[in-house]
Amino acid sequence: MEVHIIASRPFVRATAIMSAETPDPLLELLQRYEAERAAFDEFWNEQIPDWGWDRIALETWSRTQDEILERHPPVTTAAGAILALDHVLRSEDLWELEQSADQQMLWLLIKSARDFIIDN
Repeated sequence: MEVHIIASRPFVRATAIMSAETPDPLLELLQRYEAERAAFDEFWNEQIPDWGWDRIALETWSRTQDEILERHPPVTTAAGAILALDHVLRSEDLWELEQSADQQMLWLLIKSARDFIIDN
């Protein structure tokens, strides 16, 4: 376990538990990304220099995000599909407070597909 003192408290690199039972490349990477991003986001109120933010990002979520973009991992399980769809639905970058009708429809279509997978 790596510990970095960049902020007033130590940053511990987080990794998600990956299942050896059901290999799903996207599920595993997305779980890792979300765990690392959550650990990174815990420091939002810290007084950290720009180089510190860059270092923390590179050692956590940024590296995993790059891996997802480079590998284009397939989703091979319903759990992976659900997590991917949930990730999109939770994205603050895609869904604005005052959504257009097109955005509302896209959100609803994604949610409906996710709900169908969950129910079946």
